[in-house]
Formats: sequence, C-alpha cells, structure tokens
Amino acid sequence: MVRAVREIERFDDPVRDVSLTWLAVTPYSLFNGLFLKSENFSEPFVSLFEKSNMTDAEECFQVTQAYCLCHLLPMLGKSSESRELSVSVVRNNVRNRMVHGEKILSMTDEFQAVIENVLVPEDLAMCYVERIFEIQYSEKSIRDKILSAVRMDSQAMLGLSIFTTESLVAAKHIDSRAGEGTVH
Repeated sequence: MVRAVREIERFDDPVRDVSLTWLAVTPYSLFNGLFLKSENFSEPFVSLFEKSNMTDAEECFQVTQAYCLCHLLPMLGKSSESRELSVSVVRNNVRNRMVHGEKILSMTDEFQAVIENVLVPEDLAMCYVERIFEIQYSEKSIRDKILSAVRMDSQAMLGLSIFTTESLVAAKHIDSRAGEGTVH
C-alpha cells in the first residue's frame, strides 16, 4: 500500500484524491477485511487464506487494486463531472505513473469483462476471490475444491457480497464528500 500511495502522489491533481481512495485505501481495507481480520463475517475467507501459501502480497494488492478500479471506471464514464476525471485520464495516470500500471489495467479489463457477463453479484466478487486464491494456492485441484466449498456456503457468499458492496459504497461516499471533481 505504501508504494501505491507514493505512486498516486505523482498523479495529476484532478485524479489524485479519487485514485488514492480507489487504488490505495479501498483495496487495503477490502483485502484486510476479507482475508485478514477474523473478528468479522468473513471467517471462511480468513481461514482459507491462513491455510494458503501466503505468497506474493504485492500481486494480491495489485489484483485488489484492479478489482476496485473496475468499479470506479464505469462510474466515471457515467458521471456528468468535468473531463478532468475521465476514464482515459485515470487510465493514463495508472499506466504512466505506477510501476505495475499496465498489469493493473489489464486485470481491470478482465474484471470489467466479467461485470458485463455476470448473472448474480456474488459471481463478480468470487471472480476477485478466485484471482487471489490462484496466487495463494498453486495446485489447481486443491484450489478448485476450496472454491467449490466456498460457493456452496450460502452464508459465506452472502457475506462476501455484502462486504464487497459496502466497501465499494464507502469508497464512493468518501469521494462524494471530498468536494468538487468527485465521483457521483
């Protein structure tokens, strides 16, 4: 997260604050709340993460950034705000000012393709969880069993949907309170 904040500090002024929310704060709180804090509803996700290889935290953060960015970009596209917060300006800042910007944008595009074809909201959140577990569980057969078990746990799926939705709504709320040039 520290690297992301430093990179975002170099973003163009009109998109810096929004990017800080959607590429640093929200990814950090989303990942932490879903996979690391055991005092919440996400106990199934916490325990599965604890049993994983616990590898490549940086890549997990990039996946989480891409997941959050895939939600921000459509809001910017629908916003009636000035062109300063356009999708292209945000994408250009990510591409040109972040070390792994191209990778994050590529994953963002993959998540956006899922959004277009999603039948139920939890499928999008599970797409994110699957990407994290691809990093954490190298053996496909084990990963498939775990993901199947999670999908069969209706409480875990409901909790996942609620938590991810609340995280994204909180990010939008932060931006709407930040002042002019925000996402509405």
